[in-house]
Amino acid sequence: MSSNYSPSVKGRKRKTRSYAAPSVYASLPQKVPDCIREGLTLLIVGLNPGVLTAKTGLHFASPTNLFWPLLYESNIITRPMKAQEGCACLVNEFDIGITNIIDRPTAESAELGKSEYKEAAIKLEEKIRRYRPKAISCSGKGIWEAIFRQIYGRPLRKQDGFKFGWQREKWACCADGYKCPVFVTMGTSGRVAAYSPAYKRQVFAELGRWVNSERSAVIDCNSNRERLDVPDLSAPDTHRQA
Repeated sequence: MSSNYSPSVKGRKRKTRSYAAPSVYASLPQKVPDCIREGLTLLIVGLNPGVLTAKTGLHFASPTNLFWPLLYESNIITRPMKAQEGCACLVNEFDIGITNIIDRPTAESAELGKSEYKEAAIKLEEKIRRYRPKAISCSGKGIWEAIFRQIYGRPLRKQDGFKFGWQREKWACCADGYKCPVFVTMGTSGRVAAYSPAYKRQVFAELGRWVNSERSAVIDCNSNRERLDVPDLSAPDTHRQA
C-alpha cells in the first residue's frame, strides 16, 4: 500500500450533535422572514433556519442544499433560481411561499428540543388557518411527525405506514370548511443521504404535477382541462386512532 494512503472521507465519522440551548446561537438573527401571502397555491414548510440562512436571511441558502434544484427539476418553478433572488420572485412569480415550523437557527436539527416541536406545531396551525394555502409541503419527515402528534396526541408509529407524498390527514380545519392537504418530502439538506437522487426527484415530481395542475386551473378555469386533485386518502384506518 502506498505510504501516502489516507482513509476516504466517506469512512470518517462526523461528530454527532445534541441539543443546543438557544444561547448557543444567540448571536444570529432569531427568525428568517416568511415568504407568504393569503391563498398561495403551495406553502413549503422548512424545519428551522441553518446558520447560513440565519446570517443571510435567505431561505435554503446553503450551496449544498438541493431545495432550489429540486423545485426546478420538478417544474414547481419554471426557471433555475437561487436563494439570493429572495421571496418576492417565489411568491409573485410562482405563487409559492416558504415558512419554518421553528424559528430559531441551529447548525443541525438534532440541536432542537422535543418540546420546541410541540409548541411550533400549534403556531404553524394558526398560521395555516390565517393564510389558507391550497396545500402545504413539509420539507422533512420530522415536520410531519410534529403535525401528526398535534393531531392525534401521540407519536407517529411504524404501523401508521408513513410514506412520502400526500398524507391522508387534512390539517388546520376551520368551521367554514377549510382544511389543508399535507404533502411530505424528504429534507433537502446535503446531509440527507438516506434517499437516492432518483427517489428524491420522484417525490418532488409528484408534488410538481399537482402544482402545475392547480396553475392550469387558474389560467383556464373555464376549459375542460383535466385537474389533478389531491388524492383522497382519508379512508378509516385503525392505525390512525389516538
